[in-house]
Amino acid sequence: MQHQDYKQITIGNSNKKPLGKNIISKNNIPDLHAIKVENETENFSIPTIPKALSLEISTARNTKKLTQKDMAIKLNIQRNVYNDIESSKSLYNGKTKEIVNKIQKIIGIKFEKK
Repeated sequence: MQHQDYKQITIGNSNKKPLGKNIISKNNIPDLHAIKVENETENFSIPTIPKALSLEISTARNTKKLTQKDMAIKLNIQRNVYNDIESSKSLYNGKTKEIVNKIQKIIGIKFEKK
């Protein structure tokens, strides 16, 4: 392998300075909002339906021998919305909690994992 010519090539500007926390606006005044966003360390999470609750809903539906389509028709919602509830993909907000309460009334079972 003596015959090959290897030469190190640098792509881009190697003299670039690393980005720092000094964020200055056009008026040479530090932008406090941008600094706050830059230093943000809080992790945000979107609350979804707990897995245990979705399993309870699906087992209760199966014991009543109903399909997801039948439940969606009884709840007056789209089938994919009901599918998202049973698969824990739906957001756990007020509207979803109302749907869960309707499911309890239709099936006649109180869910433990609310």
